[in-house]
Amino acid sequence: MAYKYNWDSDEKPPEKEMIAYLTAMIPDLVETAFLVVGASDDGGRHLVMMAESTDCDDVCSPWSEASGYIDDKGWRVMRMTVPDGYLGAFYNTDGSRRKTKARD
Repeated sequence: MAYKYNWDSDEKPPEKEMIAYLTAMIPDLVETAFLVVGASDDGGRHLVMMAESTDCDDVCSPWSEASGYIDDKGWRVMRMTVPDGYLGAFYNTDGSRRKTKARD
């Protein structure tokens, strides 16, 4: 079973606690706007750390090398780089998704 450890909740801290832990850690890892949100896919529940990219080309990453060595405490944690302005356009400051205008 892929990601079998994702379903063993005895060893992992609760999602809200893990989001708070990562949110407190990220200012040392990026110098741009960031957000940590919970997400789900066919591998189960996981956390996504999003940071906005800088004005440099596609090779540039806002993430420091240390971001690959965080203590995930049993969670599947992903780093995502998003374009400038993405977080403000699609997320509220509490991590909930913004309601966007519906198609005509």
